[in-house]
Amino acid sequence: MYWLLTFWPFVFGVTLLSEGIVLWVLLRRDLAPGHIALLALGVNLATHPLIWFALPQLVSERTTYLLVAEIFAMVTEATLIYLLLGRRSLSTAVLSAALANAASYAVGLVLVLSI
Repeated sequence: MYWLLTFWPFVFGVTLLSEGIVLWVLLRRDLAPGHIALLALGVNLATHPLIWFALPQLVSERTTYLLVAEIFAMVTEATLIYLLLGRRSLSTAVLSAALANAASYAVGLVLVLSI
């Protein structure tokens, strides 16, 4: 459990940066940069700690963990984005969450494989 606490700030920061960039690209016409940063922070605070700390206690098999984690993050973040955008566009919310999570997963995979 110690390593989870030790590495979480770095992993969370990488997640915020990678997802924030994607959200900025997709939502820059609808939201100010500061609002996009707050959106990225908010949706990730709602999902990342649960995925990082709680989910490993419930799911031990790696493939199942990754599948559950990514589906949970995408669905939860899409819902929050949709609600926070004032229910303007469900397709924009889903696309934003899916691409943001794909980007953070890809960046994480590159970092893990480069160690």
